[in-house]
Amino acid sequence: MKRLLMWAVAVRLATVIVWRIPIGRLDFAADATYAQIIINGGNPYKYGVVPRPPSAWLLQMPLAWIDPILISRAAGVAAAVTVAWLCRRLLELRLIWLPVLSVLVAASFPLRVAVVSGNMASVVAVLVCVAWARRSGVLVGAAAALRMYPMIFAFPVKRWRTTVSTVGVLTVAGLMLVPDSGVADLVENGGAFLDHPGTTSIARFLGYIPAIMFGVVMAWRSRRTSYDHGMSLAAVAAALVPPVSWPGYHLVLFPAAAWALTQRRWWVLAAVPFWLWNDFSVWLGLTDLGQVHFAAAVIVLTAIGKAPRSSRRRTEGPREDLPRMYSQERLSPHDPG
Repeated sequence: MKRLLMWAVAVRLATVIVWRIPIGRLDFAADATYAQIIINGGNPYKYGVVPRPPSAWLLQMPLAWIDPILISRAAGVAAAVTVAWLCRRLLELRLIWLPVLSVLVAASFPLRVAVVSGNMASVVAVLVCVAWARRSGVLVGAAAALRMYPMIFAFPVKRWRTTVSTVGVLTVAGLMLVPDSGVADLVENGGAFLDHPGTTSIARFLGYIPAIMFGVVMAWRSRRTSYDHGMSLAAVAAALVPPVSWPGYHLVLFPAAAWALTQRRWWVLAAVPFWLWNDFSVWLGLTDLGQVHFAAAVIVLTAIGKAPRSSRRRTEGPREDLPRMYSQERLSPHDPG
């Protein structure tokens, strides 16, 4: 009963905050239009800039019949509570902290941007957070089908069969809905947003080659470390590598920051003002929205860059998996071996 009450309070507080966020030009409304075009037998790629993978069309078809404003706000509430739930889980806090963390996430600027613009980042954040907690390849595949960049989480999750199968099935379904869609249309349309002042992509600041190299390094490291550390590295890559990367994508960085706190890397808290207080960035002279969240992501990256204490290799001392009586310190010079 207490657990249900805490969840109800968290949802209620997040709803109060999210429902007061003004709605702007919704991506969900555009997605609803694309769904109507597909229903009428058309090709949405032929109607302007459409940075959507073919695998997303099947999952986005229900948007043709649901109010985009309602979807944007409901997805915002779900993202706030789900991200707060995962942060509480990583920090091993009592359930009473769930409403507090939900309020902080709901009041954050990344969630505000996701709700104002009706961005799919809220839905992706929900899928990624649940996949993080359950180590689900299906949910990673569903998130990757919507926006491609969550595919980086497949490296630490290591559920390749279910992840690739999910993306493959949804891609085939999307190609059946839009038979003449192609990868060239997606690449051409997606690159149109690279110079937008709101994007946080590292490709915008350093170029495509450094962005690709950074993504490869993060993917490689995420497979060779502990699970939560690997997911944190993948979260930073998801926020910085995609050419089309909006502040809403930074919702997946909140659990990464929570993991850094479990390692006592307290300087990660320096990213919190960038997420909660927009005037803080103006005070620092960072008026570009992309620069603001790029700086926050770099702070998180510095906090999670080192391997966790429990997984660092020991260079000296006896092996812990051997009994004390068999350690080198206990062996005499006349003992064999």
